[in-house]
Amino acid sequence: MPYRIAFLTDIHGNLHGLEAVLREVRQAAPDLVLVGGDLTYQFPYPRESLELLATVEHRAVAGNTERYVTEWATPAAWPAWLPHWGGPHAQWTRQQIGEDWAARLAALPEELTLTVAGAPGGAGDLLVTHGVPGNPFVG
Repeated sequence: MPYRIAFLTDIHGNLHGLEAVLREVRQAAPDLVLVGGDLTYQFPYPRESLELLATVEHRAVAGNTERYVTEWATPAAWPAWLPHWGGPHAQWTRQQIGEDWAARLAALPEELTLTVAGAPGGAGDLLVTHGVPGNPFVG
């Protein structure tokens, strides 16, 4: 029997979108739920989205926006090569999610390598990353 994986990515704090997707995920009952980064930083419900995602067993990797709200969420830390308007939004997002969630996001790995059953010919390896391996800003 094939191994069924639900893969979510670029949630960006879109609570209503996540609610709809998780309804489908719960109904489909996959073997594994993977999240490919960018959990917050765009839509106005970052904390609520993280709390909802936490109700589903999943494995996640960090995207570029996790870096925005964990490492670069102060005016002095915001990189000059990113649009200037992003810094205040990163600060706002960090305030909304709080330090506990920021620490959880900061602890996410940049990539996961998993061996899953059900691939053609038997078990197979799966690399989960945001962007391209080694660079979450590309793609």
